[in-house]
Amino acid sequence: MTRRPVLSAVVATIALAATALLATASPAGAAPGDPVTFTVDATEAHPGDTVTVTATFADPDATDVAFSYLSISPNFVTWNAGTKYSFTSCTGQITWCSYLPINNAGVAVQLQAPIPAGQSRTATFTYDIAADSPCGPTQVASFFFYTYRETSAGGTERVVQGPVTNVVC
Repeated sequence: MTRRPVLSAVVATIALAATALLATASPAGAAPGDPVTFTVDATEAHPGDTVTVTATFADPDATDVAFSYLSISPNFVTWNAGTKYSFTSCTGQITWCSYLPINNAGVAVQLQAPIPAGQSRTATFTYDIAADSPCGPTQVASFFFYTYRETSAGGTERVVQGPVTNVVC
């Protein structure tokens, strides 16, 4: 009789772990409903190559966005693997661009506002993979987006998994 509660606990734990793994999987472009979608011009790159990421923020609210902030930052796997890269430009429908202070490892932008309900703004980020960056099957440049927006209803923030580029030799 004690096996059923133990078995139920094991099944529940496995289901929870599977859900967590699926939630952390790297989607191609972002999950449905995410306010940020993206494209990347290279899913594979070599040391010395330049990669361009285009991110689009779409106002998901029924009211205009009065302020919108978007950043792109490296995931842990990029830091842990020692991939060397540096952001070199940010352009698009932005009012300012600021590079993160450690080796230009990320970028923050303010998108042009207001953003009418259902409309979008686009920012393009370019980074160079260092010529002396490690490369191989475990080397990636993997990023996430953080977005914060304000409407008449208040502020909302969200983290969205971003692009992954394999750094190959």
